[in-house]
Amino acid sequence: MLAAYLQMRRRPHTSKQRLAQLGFLAGLVTGLVDGVVGLATVPLALPMTGGSEAILAQLPPSLADLIAGLGLAPADVFSTAGIFVLAALMALLTIVLATLLATLGSLIYAATPARR
Repeated sequence: MLAAYLQMRRRPHTSKQRLAQLGFLAGLVTGLVDGVVGLATVPLALPMTGGSEAILAQLPPSLADLIAGLGLAPADVFSTAGIFVLAALMALLTIVLATLLATLGSLIYAATPARR
């Protein structure tokens, strides 16, 4: 939405398509930066939580049973590699959602009447 606002201040007659493109790019960049930072902090955050053993010790039995029911070993899911894979999936989800929401925000902002 900020990208649309700045573009409309500079060029008031910008098309909605151009504003949607700016929102898309702003959301994509935001999602990518968030994903990269999230992935980079996994090796730092895991030791701060006590490592995989501490996570497994605090895991509720119902969640451990659910993971085992899916055919996965809880020790594998909460290993360093497993948490990195989960963080990568979250990064992809963040990129998609940030891009969609920023595009939608720009379109909504472009559709509102000018306030004077």
